[in-house]
Amino acid sequence: EFCAGGSLFDVLYNSSVKLEDRQAVKILSDVAAGMNFLHSQRPVILHRDLKSSNILLMKPVRCGTQVPVAKVADFGLARLCGESDDASMTIGVGTWRWMAPEVFQGSDSHTYDKQADVYSYGMTMYELGALKVPFADKYPEDLNDP
Repeated sequence: EFCAGGSLFDVLYNSSVKLEDRQAVKILSDVAAGMNFLHSQRPVILHRDLKSSNILLMKPVRCGTQVPVAKVADFGLARLCGESDDASMTIGVGTWRWMAPEVFQGSDSHTYDKQADVYSYGMTMYELGALKVPFADKYPEDLNDP
């Protein structure tokens, strides 16, 4: 499905448009619905790289009165995860600034699951509210446990 509005990342950082709170809430609601759909499938679909550049807007946002429609995109890292699967697929996959700590740290005792996608959604919420990339002032090595 073609999304003429580009990515949420581009709207946040490469556009003169400032999203109104109600627009941000609508975008987050659309993304939550999309992730709920993925996580409700059998087998479960794990996105594994949810972030603002993987959220597309159906139409360009040119003003604060437009109601955006957002779609979750880029399923290049997505995997199917049956409930009986061990889901210990490639640990550390995704974009580190939006990545759940247990995935980032590559712990053998953790598997990639729906909760890791939910963490990425939370980082996207932060980004939309703060208008800055999560951990923008950090490097990956800064986030490792001492």
